[in-house]
Amino acid sequence: QARSLFATDGLKAFDAALRSLEAMWDHNETLGQAKVQDADAAYDTAKLTLAGLGVLALALGVLSALLIARSVTRPLTQAQVAVGRLAEGDLTVTLNAEGSDEIAQLIQAVSHMKDNLTRTVTHMRQNAETVASVSEQIAHGNLDMSQRTEEQASALEETSASMEELGSTARQNADNVIRAPAAVWALVL
Repeated sequence: QARSLFATDGLKAFDAALRSLEAMWDHNETLGQAKVQDADAAYDTAKLTLAGLGVLALALGVLSALLIARSVTRPLTQAQVAVGRLAEGDLTVTLNAEGSDEIAQLIQAVSHMKDNLTRTVTHMRQNAETVASVSEQIAHGNLDMSQRTEEQASALEETSASMEELGSTARQNADNVIRAPAAVWALVL
């Protein structure tokens, strides 16, 4: 009866538990891959946005340089140099506007653009770092889940081995019970 129970209900329960673990593993792996893809997509979007802002800054710098070159000489030359540095990506440039003419207003506008661009680049960098951090956390979570699943599978294997030992012990006991009356009769006779 123990062998029958082990061969039917025990194996069915073990198979059901193993299928459940495999389904959980597949589900976790699918979720992990989806999160990694989401993080990659967010990172790509951040890179494209930052590149677009760089192109926009370059275009605005070139336009400002053309307008300034047509108007005045000395303050315009200084502004042209500053805008050129911004177009190259140097966000540390300092723009000083003296007076209230069109050139001064232009220099003030470029300075404001530089400040906004600096804030935007800083924000994009922080977003990219956040995406990278979240991706790392997801990968770590997937690794932890994988380890726990492996530990559960190992525990199920140990349980199966224990059930086999129990079945073997039950068979031995049954054999001993069958042999016991013959041994008792041999002693009595």
